[in-house]
Amino acid sequence: MVRLPGAVASFGQATVAGSVFVGSQNGYVYSLDAQSCCYYRDYTASAGVRTAITLAHLGSRDVALFGDRRAHVYSLDVATGKTIWKALADDALSAHITGSPSLFEGRLYVPISMGDDSAAVDPNYECCRGRGAAVALDVLTDRQIWKTYTILKRVPAGRIISVRSSGSRRAFDLVVTDNRCEAP
Repeated sequence: MVRLPGAVASFGQATVAGSVFVGSQNGYVYSLDAQSCCYYRDYTASAGVRTAITLAHLGSRDVALFGDRRAHVYSLDVATGKTIWKALADDALSAHITGSPSLFEGRLYVPISMGDDSAAVDPNYECCRGRGAAVALDVLTDRQIWKTYTILKRVPAGRIISVRSSGSRRAFDLVVTDNRCEAP
């Protein structure tokens, strides 16, 4: 059993170059030695990391790509643990990323969800102001190429929880959404 310092829940492990990468609820992405499972280093994100870690070889380096619970997207150098770039995928207060980013032909497709659900139990909370989205970022620069929402304006809407690419000639083959959010 591996103990991760400060973590009570971990998510989405991926392996490259002899290292296993694991996100956690405390905002750390841990790097472990794949053979011994010994703790190697960690990276501190702005919030919890529930996404799987997407690994890629870009140019001369291996990178780890993931999102956090405050809708930031990260690109890390696997060898050094240093940030290559960090981008805010959506600035809505309740925006977060829990689905795994998907890389295809130099674009990183990122699913964005909204987290109004739990706050909606407060009768004074203006429910369901967020809306789900999918964002395409240039994987080398973090430049936003496009963004599309589940609906056109901010009214109760569903969330995008996953984007997947099969490696076909299309950018992505599947976008998964879940419940429509609205006040009772």
